[in-house]
Amino acid sequence: MGIGDDIMATAYARAAHEMDSSLKCVYGHPDHFHDPKTNKISMYWSEVFENNPFIKQIDEKANQLVCVPEMPGLRQYIDYENSEVDNDGNITRFCWKEGFKAPKGEIYLSLQEKAEAAAIALRLPTNFIVVEPNVAQKPYQNRKSWPFDRWQSVIESLSGEFHFVQFSQPLLEGVIHLETPTFRQAAAMLSVSGGLVGTDGGLHHASAALNIPAVVLWGHYSSPTVLGYDDHINLRKASGVGCGYTYGDCPECDGSLDAIEIDEVVAAIRRMVNERPESYSTRESGDEGAIFSRVVGSTAQGSQE
Repeated sequence: MGIGDDIMATAYARAAHEMDSSLKCVYGHPDHFHDPKTNKISMYWSEVFENNPFIKQIDEKANQLVCVPEMPGLRQYIDYENSEVDNDGNITRFCWKEGFKAPKGEIYLSLQEKAEAAAIALRLPTNFIVVEPNVAQKPYQNRKSWPFDRWQSVIESLSGEFHFVQFSQPLLEGVIHLETPTFRQAAAMLSVSGGLVGTDGGLHHASAALNIPAVVLWGHYSSPTVLGYDDHINLRKASGVGCGYTYGDCPECDGSLDAIEIDEVVAAIRRMVNERPESYSTRESGDEGAIFSRVVGSTAQGSQE
């Protein structure tokens, strides 16, 4: 469970605001977030909540609060009662809730974050695509990765046709490495890209929040029917909502990812660009004003800065 969950959680804050505009949202356990003896608030915090007008900021005073039961260990898309645990209480198989559909979250970038991203983008090739071949480190086995050599073949197949930027390491050959020490910096750069190619994770949730097109590869572990977005191109060679196994062997996980062919990913990237030209065609070479106005004007959420 990670930052992608936090991005989805921001959708609940907007929903609460739409029901009652006087409310500010906090995340935590509704029974424990407020201590009436000290009148202190204990809330779960994530960097993706920064600048969100519907979420109580760390030092912000708010009279009307609503606590959303959303935090590590309390995620809306997990059926904890039917998940499997070991003797130490560690979850060995997540049971995903059938019928849950990932809500599009929101990321509110500051004017400085947008301006810095725009300045960097002007020094990068026009219309770059973010590629993310690596998966997040977990305390358990992360079953979402596609073979690294296949990612390399995708880059080589599209060499001269598209430019790719990668944030993580190890690096693919033929890509531009851009260090992003924080997730917000990565999100800011994603917001000025032509699209994302990766797997189920924080960046694919960020691309949905920022209205950036994406090609997302899925295995047997999880499913786009639960954690994906319909306006993304989702590639999956498995059925069901996903096994959710965190420990032990799951041949279907490896087999389903191996079944995704290099040519399929190459074709999906071309399709992504053709279907969303307004995202890919952010500027012509040397047109500095276009890309800057794109990130400092209206956000995906419609607010002005």
